[in-house]
Amino acid sequence: MKIVYNKEGLVDLQTPLHVTNEQKQKILDYFQKNFPNVEVMNITELTKETTPRRNLKINNWTAKEYLTLLLTMDPELMIKQTGRSEMSIRMKMGEVVPAFLSWLKSKGLENQVNEETIGQFLKEARGFE
Repeated sequence: MKIVYNKEGLVDLQTPLHVTNEQKQKILDYFQKNFPNVEVMNITELTKETTPRRNLKINNWTAKEYLTLLLTMDPELMIKQTGRSEMSIRMKMGEVVPAFLSWLKSKGLENQVNEETIGQFLKEARGFE
C-alpha cells in the first residue's frame, strides 16, 4: 500500500485497498488520529463493465501515408499532409520505420523506398495493414 500526499497536505491511497470492515475501521481510526479532516469517499471502481464505451473510429494508414512518413520523417509536415495527430504519427514512426528498414535490408532493397515496396511490405508484415 502506498500513501501519497501533495504539497497542499492532502493524503490519499495510491491504489484501491480491499479490506474487511474491521480492517477498514482500524485504518480509519489511524488516519483520524494522525491527520486532520479525514474524509471517507465511497467510489465505485471502473471496470470493463462499468466504463462507458467510446466509439473510436480507427483510420488505417494507407501506403501513400507510409511513403510520406518514410520519406519526410517530419511529424509537423506529416500532420499537415495527413491530418493525423502528432501522437499517432510519432507512434507509427517508432513502430513502422525500424520494421520497414529491417525488412528492406532483408530483401536487399535498402534504397527502394517507394509505394510499391511499401505495398509489398504491408502484404508480408503482420500488424501494419
